[in-house]
Amino acid sequence: MSIRQSNPSFPLGKDELSQVTVVREAWVEYQKKEKRFSKDFALALIALHEQLAKPGHGMFWEHLKEMKIPRMTAYRLMQSHGWKAEKRKAGKKPQPEEVRTLARSKAVTAAIGFLSGFTGQELQERFDDFCEELRREIFVEEKKKSEAS
Repeated sequence: MSIRQSNPSFPLGKDELSQVTVVREAWVEYQKKEKRFSKDFALALIALHEQLAKPGHGMFWEHLKEMKIPRMTAYRLMQSHGWKAEKRKAGKKPQPEEVRTLARSKAVTAAIGFLSGFTGQELQERFDDFCEELRREIFVEEKKKSEAS
């Protein structure tokens, strides 16, 4: 099954098709020759990768699969000829203010629901505990913000 049949939402352009042809021909030559003569194949793979690799929706792997090129072989050859993988930053994305506001609203609603079960002195004690915990949380959050600045 070709890539066009499996995913018609990604049309192939002329440049893309020509680079795929170059890689396909270089793969055939690579399989016939000694592995030390792999520079042309590696450079063709690097060029194809630059055209097709897009995090999350690229077509590079699909083309490798269609040409029956082992993925690790391709990456190993590309790295041996100067290609370096793009480093992506891992970590939490900052939450938008709306999400933080919603979380705070839910916390306050939950606290009101919890505190509504108490009366008199017990309510006062629980409320004081709640306020103290809230102060600690706010202090920690403010401290993190000041350290980040």
